[in-house]
Amino acid sequence: PLLLTEQSHSRKIVDNPLWAKVKHMFGKVSETKTTVTRAGEPTKGPAGLLGEPTPTGEGILSSRQERFKSLVSQGDLTSPEAAKEVRFIQDNLEQFDKAYREKSKQEYNTDNPNIFSADVARTAELEGRGKLTPEGAAERHAGASAYKKLRYQEALEDPVLADLDVTIMAGGSGYGKTGAIRKLAPKSLSNNIIDDTNVASFESGKRSAEQALASNPKRLVHFFYVDRDPVVAFEKGVISRYLDPEGDHRIVNIPTHVNNIKSKDAILELYDYYKDNPRVRFDFVGNYGKKGEYTSLTVENLRKKVYNLDEIRTTLEKGIEDKLNAG
Repeated sequence: PLLLTEQSHSRKIVDNPLWAKVKHMFGKVSETKTTVTRAGEPTKGPAGLLGEPTPTGEGILSSRQERFKSLVSQGDLTSPEAAKEVRFIQDNLEQFDKAYREKSKQEYNTDNPNIFSADVARTAELEGRGKLTPEGAAERHAGASAYKKLRYQEALEDPVLADLDVTIMAGGSGYGKTGAIRKLAPKSLSNNIIDDTNVASFESGKRSAEQALASNPKRLVHFFYVDRDPVVAFEKGVISRYLDPEGDHRIVNIPTHVNNIKSKDAILELYDYYKDNPRVRFDFVGNYGKKGEYTSLTVENLRKKVYNLDEIRTTLEKGIEDKLNAG
Protein backbone atom coordinates (compact mmCIF):
# COMPACT_ATOMS: atom_id res chain seq x y z
CA PRO A 1 0.00 0.00 0.00
CA LEU A 2 1.13 3.55 -0.65
CA LEU A 3 2.33 5.32 2.45
CA LEU A 4 0.38 8.54 2.01
CA THR A 5 -0.95 10.63 4.83
CA GLU A 6 -4.74 10.87 4.84
CA GLN A 7 -6.84 12.75 7.33
CA SER A 8 -9.36 10.77 9.35
CA HIS A 9 -12.89 10.94 7.98
CA SER A 10 -16.20 11.49 9.67
CA ARG A 11 -18.92 8.83 9.46
CA LYS A 12 -20.48 10.67 6.52
CA ILE A 13 -17.20 10.50 4.67
CA VAL A 14 -16.82 6.79 5.34
CA ASP A 15 -20.34 6.35 4.00
CA ASN A 16 -19.27 8.02 0.75
CA PRO A 17 -16.25 5.94 -0.32
CA LEU A 18 -16.23 7.27 -3.89
CA TRP A 19 -15.68 10.89 -2.90
CA ALA A 20 -13.36 9.81 -0.10
CA LYS A 21 -11.22 8.24 -2.81
CA VAL A 22 -11.48 11.39 -4.91
CA LYS A 23 -10.27 13.45 -1.97
CA HIS A 24 -7.41 11.04 -1.37
CA MET A 25 -6.32 11.02 -5.01
CA PHE A 26 -6.84 14.69 -5.90
CA GLY A 27 -6.77 16.69 -2.70
CA LYS A 28 -4.16 15.19 -0.45
CA VAL A 29 -1.62 13.60 -2.78
CA SER A 30 1.30 15.88 -3.46
CA GLU A 31 2.53 16.60 -6.97
CA THR A 32 3.43 13.67 -9.17
CA LYS A 33 7.14 14.40 -8.89
CA THR A 34 7.14 13.79 -5.14
CA THR A 35 8.86 10.62 -3.96
CA VAL A 36 6.48 7.76 -3.24
CA THR A 37 7.53 5.07 -0.77
CA ARG A 38 5.94 1.65 -0.60
CA ALA A 39 5.63 -0.46 2.50
CA GLY A 40 8.42 -3.00 2.88
CA GLU A 41 10.67 -1.45 0.23
CA PRO A 42 14.01 0.24 0.88
CA THR A 43 14.11 3.97 0.31
CA LYS A 44 16.09 4.91 -2.78
CA GLY A 45 17.08 8.24 -4.24
CA PRO A 46 16.65 8.95 -7.94
CA ALA A 47 20.30 8.40 -8.83
CA GLY A 48 20.94 4.93 -10.20
CA LEU A 49 17.34 3.79 -10.24
CA LEU A 50 17.63 2.78 -13.86
CA GLY A 51 20.60 0.55 -13.07
CA GLU A 52 22.63 -1.00 -15.85
CA PRO A 53 21.10 -0.90 -19.33
CA THR A 54 19.37 -4.02 -20.58
CA PRO A 55 21.44 -5.41 -23.45
CA THR A 56 19.75 -5.81 -26.83
CA GLY A 57 20.96 -7.66 -29.90
CA GLU A 58 24.74 -7.23 -29.87
CA GLY A 59 24.76 -6.53 -26.15
CA ILE A 60 24.34 -2.76 -26.37
CA LEU A 61 21.41 -0.37 -26.48
CA SER A 62 20.33 0.85 -29.87
CA SER A 63 20.95 4.53 -30.61
CA ARG A 64 17.21 5.13 -30.28
CA GLN A 65 17.12 3.47 -26.87
CA GLU A 66 20.11 5.51 -25.76
CA ARG A 67 18.38 8.66 -26.90
CA PHE A 68 15.19 7.77 -25.05
CA LYS A 69 17.19 7.08 -21.89
CA SER A 70 18.97 10.45 -22.20
CA LEU A 71 15.60 12.24 -22.26
CA VAL A 72 14.49 10.79 -18.92
CA SER A 73 14.60 13.45 -16.22
CA GLN A 74 16.32 12.05 -13.14
CA GLY A 75 14.06 14.26 -11.05
CA ASP A 76 11.06 12.34 -12.39
CA LEU A 77 12.39 8.98 -11.19
CA THR A 78 10.52 9.14 -7.91
CA SER A 79 10.32 5.42 -7.15
CA PRO A 80 11.63 2.03 -8.25
CA GLU A 81 8.31 1.52 -10.05
CA ALA A 82 8.90 4.68 -12.11
CA ALA A 83 12.34 3.39 -13.10
CA LYS A 84 10.87 -0.01 -13.98
CA GLU A 85 8.32 1.70 -16.24
CA VAL A 86 11.10 3.62 -18.00
CA ARG A 87 13.03 0.41 -18.55
CA PHE A 88 9.94 -1.29 -19.96
CA ILE A 89 9.43 1.41 -22.59
CA GLN A 90 13.16 1.48 -23.34
CA ASP A 91 13.23 -2.28 -23.95
CA ASN A 92 10.04 -2.31 -26.05
CA LEU A 93 10.22 0.87 -28.11
CA GLU A 94 8.97 -0.60 -31.39
CA GLN A 95 6.00 -2.31 -29.76
CA PHE A 96 5.33 0.84 -27.74
CA ASP A 97 5.21 2.87 -30.96
CA LYS A 98 2.37 0.68 -32.20
CA ALA A 99 0.50 0.84 -28.89
CA TYR A 100 0.89 4.63 -28.80
CA ARG A 101 -0.41 4.95 -32.37
CA GLU A 102 -3.55 2.95 -31.56
CA LYS A 103 -4.21 4.94 -28.38
CA SER A 104 -3.65 8.21 -30.21
CA LYS A 105 -6.18 7.32 -32.91
CA GLN A 106 -8.68 6.49 -30.19
CA GLU A 107 -7.96 9.61 -28.14
CA TYR A 108 -8.06 12.17 -30.95
CA ASN A 109 -10.31 10.44 -33.46
CA THR A 110 -7.87 11.18 -36.27
CA ASP A 111 -5.39 9.22 -38.37
CA ASN A 112 -2.73 11.89 -37.91
CA PRO A 113 0.22 9.85 -36.55
CA ASN A 114 2.16 12.95 -35.52
CA ILE A 115 0.32 14.03 -32.37
CA PHE A 116 2.56 13.66 -29.36
CA SER A 117 1.25 13.64 -25.80
CA ALA A 118 2.65 12.37 -22.51
CA ASP A 119 -0.92 11.58 -21.41
CA VAL A 120 -1.44 9.28 -24.38
CA ALA A 121 1.92 7.62 -23.70
CA ARG A 122 0.90 7.18 -20.07
CA THR A 123 -2.33 5.41 -20.99
CA ALA A 124 -1.20 3.34 -24.01
CA GLU A 125 -1.90 -0.37 -23.53
CA LEU A 126 0.81 -2.93 -24.22
CA GLU A 127 1.16 -6.54 -23.13
CA GLY A 128 3.48 -6.79 -20.16
CA ARG A 129 2.95 -3.18 -19.09
CA GLY A 130 0.19 -3.96 -16.64
CA LYS A 131 -3.13 -2.24 -16.16
CA LEU A 132 -3.09 1.46 -15.41
CA THR A 133 -4.53 2.24 -12.00
CA PRO A 134 -5.20 5.62 -10.37
CA GLU A 135 -2.60 4.87 -7.73
CA GLY A 136 0.00 3.91 -10.32
CA ALA A 137 -0.55 6.75 -12.78
CA ALA A 138 2.23 8.91 -11.31
CA GLU A 139 4.74 6.09 -11.76
CA ARG A 140 4.32 6.37 -15.52
CA HIS A 141 5.15 10.07 -15.70
CA ALA A 142 8.92 9.79 -16.27
CA GLY A 143 8.71 7.25 -19.06
CA ALA A 144 5.72 8.87 -20.77
CA SER A 145 7.34 12.31 -20.71
CA ALA A 146 10.61 10.99 -22.16
CA TYR A 147 8.78 9.05 -24.86
CA LYS A 148 6.81 12.14 -25.91
CA LYS A 149 10.02 14.15 -26.15
CA LEU A 150 11.64 11.40 -28.21
CA ARG A 151 8.79 11.19 -30.72
CA TYR A 152 8.54 14.99 -31.04
CA GLN A 153 12.26 15.31 -31.76
CA GLU A 154 12.18 12.43 -34.24
CA ALA A 155 9.26 14.00 -36.11
CA LEU A 156 11.05 17.33 -36.37
CA GLU A 157 14.12 15.59 -37.80
CA ASP A 158 12.27 13.29 -40.21
CA PRO A 159 12.89 14.46 -43.81
CA VAL A 160 9.57 12.90 -44.85
CA LEU A 161 7.82 15.39 -42.54
CA ALA A 162 9.94 18.37 -43.52
CA ASP A 163 7.00 20.20 -45.09
CA LEU A 164 4.80 19.91 -42.00
CA ASP A 165 4.29 22.85 -39.68
CA VAL A 166 4.06 22.47 -35.90
CA THR A 167 1.12 23.19 -33.62
CA ILE A 168 1.82 23.53 -29.89
CA MET A 169 -1.31 23.10 -27.80
CA ALA A 170 -1.55 25.07 -24.55
CA GLY A 171 -3.99 25.36 -21.68
CA GLY A 172 -4.67 23.97 -18.23
CA SER A 173 -5.78 20.49 -17.23
CA GLY A 174 -9.39 19.73 -18.15
CA TYR A 175 -9.56 22.78 -20.43
CA GLY A 176 -10.63 20.80 -23.50
CA LYS A 177 -7.44 20.68 -25.57
CA THR A 178 -8.13 17.11 -26.71
CA GLY A 179 -11.64 18.14 -27.76
CA ALA A 180 -10.20 21.05 -29.71
CA ILE A 181 -7.83 18.73 -31.56
CA ARG A 182 -10.68 16.32 -32.32
CA LYS A 183 -12.76 19.14 -33.74
CA LEU A 184 -10.03 20.91 -35.66
CA ALA A 185 -7.72 18.08 -36.74
CA PRO A 186 -9.83 17.10 -39.78
CA LYS A 187 -9.60 20.71 -40.96
CA SER A 188 -6.59 22.77 -39.98
CA LEU A 189 -4.43 20.35 -37.98
CA SER A 190 -4.50 17.21 -40.11
CA ASN A 191 -1.14 17.95 -41.73
CA ASN A 192 0.63 19.30 -38.66
CA ILE A 193 3.04 17.90 -36.13
CA ILE A 194 1.20 18.51 -32.85
CA ASP A 195 2.83 18.87 -29.45
CA ASP A 196 -0.10 18.33 -27.08
CA THR A 197 1.08 19.87 -23.84
CA ASN A 198 0.06 22.42 -21.19
CA VAL A 199 2.75 25.09 -21.67
CA ALA A 200 2.58 25.82 -17.95
CA SER A 201 5.70 27.96 -18.23
CA PHE A 202 7.28 30.33 -20.73
CA GLU A 203 10.41 28.18 -20.78
CA SER A 204 8.64 24.97 -21.76
CA GLY A 205 6.70 26.68 -24.56
CA LYS A 206 9.79 28.42 -25.89
CA ARG A 207 11.76 25.18 -25.83
CA SER A 208 9.16 23.39 -28.00
CA ALA A 209 8.94 26.33 -30.39
CA GLU A 210 12.68 26.79 -30.74
CA GLN A 211 13.17 23.10 -31.50
CA ALA A 212 10.61 23.37 -34.26
CA LEU A 213 11.99 26.60 -35.70
CA ALA A 214 15.56 25.28 -35.69
CA SER A 215 14.58 22.03 -37.41
CA ASN A 216 13.64 23.67 -40.72
CA PRO A 217 14.04 27.32 -41.78
CA LYS A 218 10.69 27.16 -43.61
CA ARG A 219 8.72 25.52 -40.82
CA LEU A 220 5.98 27.55 -39.12
CA VAL A 221 4.93 27.26 -35.48
CA HIS A 222 1.35 27.68 -34.37
CA PHE A 223 0.49 28.12 -30.68
CA PHE A 224 -3.11 27.11 -29.99
CA TYR A 225 -4.34 28.06 -26.50
CA VAL A 226 -7.61 26.83 -24.98
CA ASP A 227 -8.99 28.81 -22.03
CA ARG A 228 -11.60 27.65 -19.50
CA ASP A 229 -12.77 28.57 -16.02
CA PRO A 230 -10.30 26.62 -13.83
CA VAL A 231 -12.95 25.48 -11.33
CA VAL A 232 -15.27 24.26 -14.09
CA ALA A 233 -12.29 22.58 -15.78
CA PHE A 234 -11.49 20.65 -12.60
CA GLU A 235 -15.08 19.58 -11.94
CA LYS A 236 -16.22 18.84 -15.50
CA GLY A 237 -12.87 17.90 -16.97
CA VAL A 238 -10.47 16.39 -14.44
CA ILE A 239 -12.92 14.86 -11.94
CA SER A 240 -15.46 13.75 -14.54
CA ARG A 241 -12.74 11.93 -16.48
CA TYR A 242 -11.56 10.19 -13.32
CA LEU A 243 -15.09 9.10 -12.31
CA ASP A 244 -15.95 7.86 -15.80
CA PRO A 245 -16.02 4.01 -15.66
CA GLU A 246 -14.62 4.01 -19.20
CA GLY A 247 -12.03 6.65 -18.34
CA ASP A 248 -8.28 6.20 -18.40
CA HIS A 249 -7.61 6.99 -14.70
CA ARG A 250 -5.44 10.00 -15.44
CA ILE A 251 -4.97 11.97 -12.25
CA VAL A 252 -4.26 15.67 -12.00
CA ASN A 253 -4.26 16.57 -8.35
CA ILE A 254 -5.17 20.01 -7.05
CA PRO A 255 -1.61 21.39 -6.73
CA THR A 256 -0.80 20.34 -10.30
CA HIS A 257 -4.11 21.66 -11.65
CA VAL A 258 -3.51 25.02 -9.99
CA ASN A 259 0.03 25.15 -11.35
CA ASN A 260 -1.25 24.45 -14.88
CA ILE A 261 -3.45 27.55 -14.67
CA LYS A 262 -0.19 29.45 -15.21
CA SER A 263 -0.45 28.42 -18.86
CA LYS A 264 -2.49 31.59 -19.49
CA ASP A 265 0.32 33.85 -18.31
CA ALA A 266 2.87 31.68 -20.14
CA ILE A 267 1.05 31.92 -23.47
CA LEU A 268 0.73 35.70 -23.14
CA GLU A 269 4.44 35.99 -22.39
CA LEU A 270 5.16 33.79 -25.43
CA TYR A 271 2.90 35.99 -27.55
CA ASP A 272 4.82 39.09 -26.54
CA TYR A 273 8.11 37.32 -27.26
CA TYR A 274 7.17 35.97 -30.71
CA LYS A 275 4.56 38.46 -31.96
CA ASP A 276 6.96 40.02 -34.46
CA ASN A 277 8.25 36.68 -35.72
CA PRO A 278 6.57 35.92 -39.07
CA ARG A 279 7.06 32.18 -38.56
CA VAL A 280 5.07 32.05 -35.30
CA ARG A 281 1.33 32.64 -34.96
CA PHE A 282 -1.18 32.35 -32.14
CA ASP A 283 -4.82 31.37 -31.79
CA PHE A 284 -6.83 31.69 -28.58
CA VAL A 285 -10.20 30.02 -27.98
CA GLY A 286 -12.49 29.80 -24.96
CA ASN A 287 -14.24 26.62 -23.84
CA TYR A 288 -17.06 28.27 -21.94
CA GLY A 289 -20.29 26.80 -23.31
CA LYS A 290 -21.59 23.43 -24.39
CA LYS A 291 -19.21 20.55 -24.98
CA GLY A 292 -17.42 20.93 -28.27
CA GLU A 293 -18.20 24.62 -28.65
CA TYR A 294 -15.19 26.94 -28.76
CA THR A 295 -15.29 30.73 -28.90
CA SER A 296 -12.54 32.72 -30.59
CA LEU A 297 -10.66 35.06 -28.23
CA THR A 298 -8.43 38.04 -28.89
CA VAL A 299 -5.23 38.52 -26.97
CA GLU A 300 -6.87 41.53 -25.32
CA ASN A 301 -9.75 39.33 -24.11
CA LEU A 302 -7.27 36.90 -22.60
CA ARG A 303 -5.25 39.59 -20.84
CA LYS A 304 -8.39 40.71 -18.98
CA LYS A 305 -8.82 37.30 -17.33
CA VAL A 306 -7.19 37.22 -13.91
CA TYR A 307 -7.11 34.07 -11.77
CA ASN A 308 -6.25 34.06 -8.08
CA LEU A 309 -4.48 30.73 -7.59
CA ASP A 310 -4.88 30.64 -3.80
CA GLU A 311 -8.61 31.29 -4.05
CA ILE A 312 -9.00 28.61 -6.72
CA ARG A 313 -7.09 26.07 -4.65
CA THR A 314 -9.34 26.78 -1.65
CA THR A 315 -12.48 26.54 -3.79
CA LEU A 316 -11.44 23.16 -5.22
CA GLU A 317 -10.58 21.71 -1.82
CA LYS A 318 -13.86 22.97 -0.37
CA GLY A 319 -15.77 21.51 -3.31
CA ILE A 320 -14.46 18.02 -2.58
CA GLU A 321 -15.17 18.42 1.13
CA ASP A 322 -18.74 19.51 0.35
CA LYS A 323 -19.27 16.43 -1.80
CA LEU A 324 -17.99 14.24 1.00
CA ASN A 325 -20.14 15.86 3.66
CA ALA A 326 -23.22 15.67 1.45
CA GLY A 327 -23.10 11.89 1.92
